[in-house]
Formats: sequence, C-alpha cells, structure tokens
Amino acid sequence: MIASRNGLAAGVLGSLAVLALAMPGAAAQRALSFKGKTITMIVGAEAGGGTDASGRLIAPYLRRHLPGEPNS
Repeated sequence: MIASRNGLAAGVLGSLAVLALAMPGAAAQRALSFKGKTITMIVGAEAGGGTDASGRLIAPYLRRHLPGEPNS
C-alpha cells in the first residue's frame, strides 16, 4: 500500500512538473525592453586575446539588436 502511494505521489508530481514547464511564464508574456538602460559586457578573458577582440567587435552591433536599443 505504501509503495502504491509513493508511486501515485511521484506520478502526480511528475505530471505537475510537466505542466509547469509547458505553460509560458509571466516573464515570457511581458515584452522585454532595454530602453534607457546601460548594458555592460564582461568578457572573461585577458585583454588582447581572441575572445577580447571578438567582444569588442560585437559590442557596437549588439546594442542595435537588443529590444529598446539601450544606451551605449
């Protein structure tokens, strides 16, 4: 009897988890906008390397493609 209760509880919890993941969250329903905000890009590599160069190359274009066109 205890084993069947545990199985039932696991099934119910599993079903609730699937339903919770399938439903869109409140954040997804609201439009995302960076208007009037400043975005700081942090590159986790040494200055002068390839990752640094890529970050510096992408940063000016990233602003144009974010919703609300944030401040530079």
